[in-house]
Amino acid sequence: MATVYLETSFVSALVSPRTDVASRYRREASRDWWHAQSPLHDLFVSGEVLSELSDPAHVSGPQA
Repeated sequence: MATVYLETSFVSALVSPRTDVASRYRREASRDWWHAQSPLHDLFVSGEVLSELSDPAHVSGPQA
C-alpha cells in the first residue's frame, strides 16, 4: 500500500467553511478523493501540519 502525505492545504480544503466557488470546488474534490482513495493508502500527516491546523490564526486566517 502506498503512503500518501497529506499537507495542510488538503486538510483545510476538507473542512473549510468558505462558500466561494473555488473553495466549494476544492472541498468537493478533496472529499471525493478522500472517499475513493484514502482507504487504498497509508496516510501520513506531519507534526508541522498538525501544529498549523491547531493554530487558531490558521483557522480564521486567509489560508484557511
